[in-house]
Amino acid sequence: MSQTKAQLVGGVGLSTANSLTVHNGLAVTGVVTATSFSGNGAGLIGLANTAFINAEQVTVIGLVTATTFDGDVVGNITGVAATFTGNVTVGGTLTYDDVTNVDSIGVVTARSGIQFGLAGVGGSVSGTGNANFVGIVTATSLDASIAFWTLGASGTDHYTFTGPGDLSGDTDPDLQLIRGQKYIFKNRSGGHPFRIQSTPNGSAGTEYNDGVTNNDAGNGTDLIFDVPFDAPSILYYQCTSHGNMGGPIYVGSSSGDDVNVGAAVTIYASTGIVSATSYYGDGSTLSGIDASPSFSGIASGSLTNGQTVIVTTDGKLMAITGNAASDALHSVQAYTTGSVKQQAITYDTNSNKVVVFYRDDDNGERGTARVGTVAADGTITYGSAVVFAQDPVYLSACFDTNSNKVVVAYYDEVTGQGKAVVGTVSGTSISFGSETAYKTDGLNYIDCVFDSNSNKVVIVWANTSNSNVGESVVATVSGSSISFGSIETFSSNNVSYSRLAFDSNSNKVVVGYNNNTDTAGVARVGTVSGTSISWGSESTWEGQTTEDNDITFDSTNNKIVVTAKWSSNGYAIAAVGTVSGTSISFGSGVNIQETNYTSRNQCVYDSNANRVVFFYRKSNASSHVHIKYGQVSGTTITNLSSEFDTNNASTYHTFGVFDPDQNKVIFTYRNGSDSNKGVLQAVQIGYNNSNLTATNFIGISNAAYSNGDTATVQIPGAVDDAQSGLVGGNIYYVQPNGTLATTVGGATTVVAGRAVSATKLLISFA
Repeated sequence: MSQTKAQLVGGVGLSTANSLTVHNGLAVTGVVTATSFSGNGAGLIGLANTAFINAEQVTVIGLVTATTFDGDVVGNITGVAATFTGNVTVGGTLTYDDVTNVDSIGVVTARSGIQFGLAGVGGSVSGTGNANFVGIVTATSLDASIAFWTLGASGTDHYTFTGPGDLSGDTDPDLQLIRGQKYIFKNRSGGHPFRIQSTPNGSAGTEYNDGVTNNDAGNGTDLIFDVPFDAPSILYYQCTSHGNMGGPIYVGSSSGDDVNVGAAVTIYASTGIVSATSYYGDGSTLSGIDASPSFSGIASGSLTNGQTVIVTTDGKLMAITGNAASDALHSVQAYTTGSVKQQAITYDTNSNKVVVFYRDDDNGERGTARVGTVAADGTITYGSAVVFAQDPVYLSACFDTNSNKVVVAYYDEVTGQGKAVVGTVSGTSISFGSETAYKTDGLNYIDCVFDSNSNKVVIVWANTSNSNVGESVVATVSGSSISFGSIETFSSNNVSYSRLAFDSNSNKVVVGYNNNTDTAGVARVGTVSGTSISWGSESTWEGQTTEDNDITFDSTNNKIVVTAKWSSNGYAIAAVGTVSGTSISFGSGVNIQETNYTSRNQCVYDSNANRVVFFYRKSNASSHVHIKYGQVSGTTITNLSSEFDTNNASTYHTFGVFDPDQNKVIFTYRNGSDSNKGVLQAVQIGYNNSNLTATNFIGISNAAYSNGDTATVQIPGAVDDAQSGLVGGNIYYVQPNGTLATTVGGATTVVAGRAVSATKLLISFA
């Protein structure tokens, strides 16, 4: 049966002790007051604002005001505070009117801006990712790189660059940087130190450090370059381990004042002016310009228009003055009153003295030394004689420029030992340390040389106790003592006349000798390492048996020169050798003297005259010592001088040395014309007292200038029009007195240029 609705009307304060059960709903038009409600309250309306509903779910259509909520709310919530112990999910927009901290994973949109730090103090923004701004970023300052490149490597030939400028692994590109901007180079090349430098000299260039952090940056290091406002217009980047890895950095300004071009520029215009403060290069191919290539500097002394000019060591411009002196053979200067045997000579570049060593026949044939002072006129004064060995000796000597000591190597005839001793020159005297033995049995043909690369003395000899096998040892000077490495063989053949030279170009020792087994004049190259020396293969320079061999090094042409006499006819011969690695090759031999039998042949290089000076005794000319000199050209000897005679007989070997302070060759011999006395004699070869050298000629004065004026000198590529009497088409050479001639003046060859008319000279250094 159907249930009927119960309706209570008009009862005030109606109550019942029992429950009221309504099946189809209860409609109350008045106020319902209850301590609690059971149910979800979905149909309740008009609740007092102090009511508390505890239900599984409350759905509110209107405004709900409450001190706390427990459950889900679909509508708006307005309250003083809200605490959520679980997650809060917002499907729409969450708006903050006042917030202290925002921790957001997504995008944050702020209605009134974002401020970092306290008011008036500021703060910082840190991040490891990227910051993307669609609008304008305004800042009072910005300390950041304008760009960065990641560096890789293409073998040991090129850097690769990846980054701005459309560089996608490009190799050694030209870079364009702006002054006042910061750049980062991330070296990820795997082992190629990255340097910014001011010169393009490969790995030996000059480091540029202004504004550079972490220069020479290794792999995994970032080089930062904050380009200074005074940076030069061009710099270079370079791998310091591989000279061919690098490229230019062109530096400009944001104002556009600089134009940096890595290749050629072609400007097309029918008219216009190109202005520049200077041009680089010799200007030899420039045409259509008013100014000739020139250089400006301060005149030292007066200059005349058309005068040849040198640049001095302090950078000033000076007229060429002086003359070329003739060869001069100075008088003999005896250093003993009695006879001598076995001499040697060296030059002490520390004290500027010549030191002569000899076997003094008047004093028990003891090893003796004297210090000599050479004057400009060729006279030589001597200090007191000092004995360095108590027994008769066969000897040689050299100067150690590292320790500034003289070294004497010799054979002691009494003990049969090979010994050496260190000498110290002081004023006109010399003192010696203790003798030290390097070999215990017989030896002959001793010689020594100083290796300035390893700072060692090398000694060679023929071992008379073992079939004259060629042997060597490396010695180290320390204070006034000397120590030795192990003895090593440079030739297993029967050798004689072993002589040494040091090639300062290749940093090798060269021994020249006669191979008596194969009857040939030969040479070998030695490489010093520590206290040992290794020898390359034997190279023949003369196929016949040679005697009285000697050797020297031409430091201007970087050549070895050997000389000897032919055993068959006694002619004096010479050859030019070129060291390459551990070998030496020779040009064809040259006859130095081919009219008389010679002996005691020796040679010395004169670096002032750029000539090799040859000494020999002519047996068919009263055994006088004779002298010739020649010039190394390629692999031969040219420009041999006429022979001049000392008018003194030599009865023993002649040995010589070059004195770079007086520009003279000093040689010693046993004077058979005067009781076999020990003598020194000086010879001056084409000495040039001019201020002109092989390298200081710079050009021709463009006008007349007084001392202290700023002078302009025309340099190679310019045409000087202030000459007279020239013959067109001829090459002209600078003479020692500054004039021009078609022949070389003196010992120094300096080209001025080529005449294009009687009054004009096209200046050129070659």
